[in-house]
Amino acid sequence: MTGNARRRRFGAGFICCLGISLLAGCSEKKTVEYGIEGSTQSVPAKGAAGGNVEQFDKDWEFEEFRGGWESVTKDGEKVELRLGKFTDNASDMEVVLPDAEEMFVVEVEEPEFDADFKRRVAKAVFSGGKIYNADNFNAEQYLGEYEGISYVLSFQDDNPDKWNCRSKEISMMPKDIYQVCPQEVSEVEDLCMEDEVDFGLRDENRCDISEQKARETAERFVNGLGLSYPVCSAVRPLAWRTGRKTADVHEDYLAYGYKVFCDIGVDGLSFTEMGAQESYGNMEQKKDSEEPKYNMKARLEVYVTEKGVIGMKAHNPVEITGISKGVKFLPLENVLEMMREQTMKNPELFRFYQPANIESGSIFVNYGEAALIYFRVRDKDNDGHYSYVPAWRFAQSVFGGRMDNSVIINAIDGSVINFYEEA
Repeated sequence: MTGNARRRRFGAGFICCLGISLLAGCSEKKTVEYGIEGSTQSVPAKGAAGGNVEQFDKDWEFEEFRGGWESVTKDGEKVELRLGKFTDNASDMEVVLPDAEEMFVVEVEEPEFDADFKRRVAKAVFSGGKIYNADNFNAEQYLGEYEGISYVLSFQDDNPDKWNCRSKEISMMPKDIYQVCPQEVSEVEDLCMEDEVDFGLRDENRCDISEQKARETAERFVNGLGLSYPVCSAVRPLAWRTGRKTADVHEDYLAYGYKVFCDIGVDGLSFTEMGAQESYGNMEQKKDSEEPKYNMKARLEVYVTEKGVIGMKAHNPVEITGISKGVKFLPLENVLEMMREQTMKNPELFRFYQPANIESGSIFVNYGEAALIYFRVRDKDNDGHYSYVPAWRFAQSVFGGRMDNSVIINAIDGSVINFYEEA
């Protein structure tokens, strides 16, 4: 978790609020009540379940969990579990909370790239103007005008990637990039905008508009599309090739304009920032024979300069179909007991990665972080339908944005979420 979390490590914490209101652009969606039904908890509750996040914002001691646990599986494997960052002190485990007063269950649907969907998106992008190659909307590309400039609108349904995930993408890019490029690079051959350029702390953005103005422009554009990307999670410089080839990124690329990230989420919280398949080391344990799942990285990138929106890429779209309120949480002590029980009794379910220095026949797991997140689960009776549910994620280590050996517990009913059935 990065931009919308608060961490509790026994007094130390931070809060960063994105400031996007609940379901911006999605006010037509339904709202229903949600309660705990069919709880799978196997440990007696230690206190009443509460409905607000604030109940977890305190100094956790975990005295009864200090020292960890050891057991032997039915196959004779030794299992050792510790809380904390490779110490015997349980108080080293961070509790990370979303910056929100309450959480919801958010129901979404994966859109089919059929003629009706393409027609709706194309008409929204091109504002009802002339669209070429649109006799029956069964093509993968369409040409139209946006703000007086010709753009190519593309729909791409990709094969499984290196993460064994299915992906979809909608893109709108200028037919002639030189019509929208900065003057400084107008003579560069084979000009293009780059997706992954890190300018570091030296952000010498040459664009005349401010970051805030770019954000507002992007949000208006996204709202007009009718796609469910309601949370603006980040803004970065837009990079253009300069034609030079040196070792200095500031010589090879021009920072001009902004790339605004809009994600699936609710109440200012980005679900994508909380983790997609590529965020989990668990994916390295996934079997090639297992069915590829839909990519969780639902993110729309909007490219903005003083000319307005000059392009966009919508990755892995989903459409919000319902928001469930009235969610009640199990006490964290209960969730910890369930995590301990499942980890010790059924470690094979989690396919824990073990470093080379761990002796054969042993499983060692050390959880350094417990994070309350939204995690996507499938509707197993209805393909293409999902729910983002509040869940506790216990991760062994977190570095470079990657989480290893995660165990994920539904924060509402205490059931273990099978990562490999969902991701």
